[in-house]
Amino acid sequence: MKSNFESKNHKKDFFNFLREGAVPLKYAYSGSGTFKHNKLASRGSYHHAVTGKLGQYSYIEKRFKSERVNLIEIGSGNGISSVNLITTLKKSGINIAKYVGIDFSKNLMNICKKRIDEFFPELPLSFYQSDIEIEIKNNIKKVFSKSDKTNLVFMIGNTLGNVENPIKTLSNIESILKVGDYFVIGVSLLKDDQNYDYVKDYLNKVFYDACIEPFKMAGMWNKTDKLEIIFDKDIPAILGLYYPSKDLLIKEGNDKFIIKANSKIRCFMSRRFTIDGLNNLLTQAGLEVVNNKASEDSNVLVTTSVKK
Repeated sequence: MKSNFESKNHKKDFFNFLREGAVPLKYAYSGSGTFKHNKLASRGSYHHAVTGKLGQYSYIEKRFKSERVNLIEIGSGNGISSVNLITTLKKSGINIAKYVGIDFSKNLMNICKKRIDEFFPELPLSFYQSDIEIEIKNNIKKVFSKSDKTNLVFMIGNTLGNVENPIKTLSNIESILKVGDYFVIGVSLLKDDQNYDYVKDYLNKVFYDACIEPFKMAGMWNKTDKLEIIFDKDIPAILGLYYPSKDLLIKEGNDKFIIKANSKIRCFMSRRFTIDGLNNLLTQAGLEVVNNKASEDSNVLVTTSVKK
C-alpha cells in the first residue's frame, strides 16, 4: 500500500507542525495511517487498555433508561468501541434515536460506518469530518442546536490525551452542547505507583509501524532513522521521538526548510490524567462533573459531566 496523506490540507499542516518539531498524533490516524491504526486499534490488548469496561458507563445507563436520546461520538475511530457502546446502552434500555460520529479522518469514518452498519443496520447514522480541537463546523453545531432530544456525547479511548491542547478541546465541545446535554469522557489514568512501566505496551511492531507512517507519507523515513518511546513524568505522557539519521530538505509548495540529522521530533503523545486533574479541566471548560468511575485495574477513568 502506498503511503499518502488524506488531503492536501493535511499534508500542508503536517509540514507546518514538522517545522516546529512536534507533530500531533492525528496524522497517524489519517491517510494511509488509517489502516495501520485500524490494525493497532483492533488488537484486544489495545482496545481494552484505552476503552475500559462497559460497566463504567453505569451512571448514564441508569440516568437515561427508557429515554430516547441522540448518541454522538467524538473521535469515533474504527468503530469497535462504538459497537460495544451502542450494544451496552441498548441493553440497558436506552433508546438511541440516531448515532453521529465525528472524526479527523474520512477514512476512519468509512471504516466506522461499515462496522456499525453491520451490527445495527436499522440505526440512522451521520458522520462529520472535523478537527474538534481546532474548530467546530457549522454543520456540527446544527446537529446539537436543532435537536429536541438530549445529546449524549462520548469521547473515549483517551482521545483527550492525544490532543495538543486539552482545555481548548473541551471548551470547543462545551460550546456546542445544549443545556442538559451530557458529556462522557474516557481517559488513561496516571498510576499511583511511580515505578509503573508506561512504555511496555507500546514496544511492538504494530505500534511502531503506525507511529512512523506519517513520516513515510511525507517521504522522510528510512531504515537508519530512529524511533524512541519514553515516559515524560513532567507532562505526564508517553512520547514518541523521531530522530532522522541524515539532513532532510523539506519542500511543500514554495516553502522549504532543512531538518538536521539527529534532530528530535515529537511524533506521538499520549497524556495520562489524575481524577482531580480531569475534573478540573472539565470545570474550567464550563461543565459540571456528576460522576467518576475508574476501572478496577486503575487504567481507565470514565467521567460524566453535564452542561447546566
